[in-house]
Amino acid sequence: MTSSDKNAQAPKAASAPKPATPSPATEKVSGAGPALSEHSKDAKAPKGGRQPGAYVKDRS
Repeated sequence: MTSSDKNAQAPKAASAPKPATPSPATEKVSGAGPALSEHSKDAKAPKGGRQPGAYVKDRS
């Protein structure tokens, strides 16, 4: 019975890390939220130079 319990725990452990993977992914998404705010500030300046660059590319 102990062997069966161990075997059941093995698959259970794999299930634990599975949800853990999405957990970090969510954290990344959550980080993107605050990062977006910071990016917006940083992107604000480069945005002006980037927009014209893209516009010229589109025109070309």
